[in-house]
Amino acid sequence: MISQRVDTAMPMGQVLPFELIPELKRRASTVPPVTPLPPKPTSSDVVANAIRRSVAGHLRDAPGIVLGEDPECLHRARVAIRRLRSDLRTFKPLLESSWSRSLRSDLRQLGAVLGAVRDSDVLILRFEDSARRLPSVEGIEPLVATLVASRTARREELLAFMEGNLYAELLDRLVEAAVNPAIDPQCPTSVTRLNRLMRRPWRRLARAVKRLPDDPPDEMLHAVRIDTKRARYASEALAPALGKPARRFAKHAANLQKVLGNLQDAALAYEWLSCWSATRNEPRSTFVAGQLAGLEIARGSTARATWRDAWDDLSRAKNTSWIA
Repeated sequence: MISQRVDTAMPMGQVLPFELIPELKRRASTVPPVTPLPPKPTSSDVVANAIRRSVAGHLRDAPGIVLGEDPECLHRARVAIRRLRSDLRTFKPLLESSWSRSLRSDLRQLGAVLGAVRDSDVLILRFEDSARRLPSVEGIEPLVATLVASRTARREELLAFMEGNLYAELLDRLVEAAVNPAIDPQCPTSVTRLNRLMRRPWRRLARAVKRLPDDPPDEMLHAVRIDTKRARYASEALAPALGKPARRFAKHAANLQKVLGNLQDAALAYEWLSCWSATRNEPRSTFVAGQLAGLEIARGSTARATWRDAWDDLSRAKNTSWIA
């Protein structure tokens, strides 16, 4: 198994910043628990609930990043940061602009270092799954070695960032955001018009799909995936107040995001294999890489054949009529 080879190939004696773990847990304990909204929530309740959920999610899984035993901890911690940036974008009209803009900017670097490790994990997991389908993986060792070296370097960069002052300061800001988000004093109390906050992400997504040619390139579909993700996160942030229509939209958006994500992952994996093979002169290794690349082409073709069906499901009037 490739992931097992990655584990055994990690450098012995690597010093991990375990002292971070109690500090992360201490900060997590200061975040108010995420609870259901009151029977008659205000707009401020909805905003605070969304921000608190995202902050708590990151702090809950951050210790697992340090331990490095489960790649899903890093994945969930990264998703929480992406959700928080999306929450700040969605609720921008209800927040103090300088506060939300500054926090979103500070979160960008953390998202980048988390994403770099996650990209390596995605490749490892995909190639591991594909390798099971091959009659032989003879010659795969150089490919695994390259993956290991790349992931190790990126993980070291991530841990160095988490040990630094920027991350410590960011954690303080995250806790403060969860406890006392900077909601604009002019924020309306009623939640009845919060559906208007879906206008921008939904219209942006719809326009992006409308502009696509009949056979869109991977880059354009990747942009649609990003817009889909933003619309999904916005609907999920609003769902505690707006209920079933927002949850139904989010469900269909998640399906479209998954299909387009499969296409993007296949394209990136194929590109990685092509670039890696171009630098090798071992016939067995390049042959295995070619087989893996062929499987990625098949995966990408499947996603291309189904993404429009997922879009049609999402864009039905019954899923979008709640958006003002």
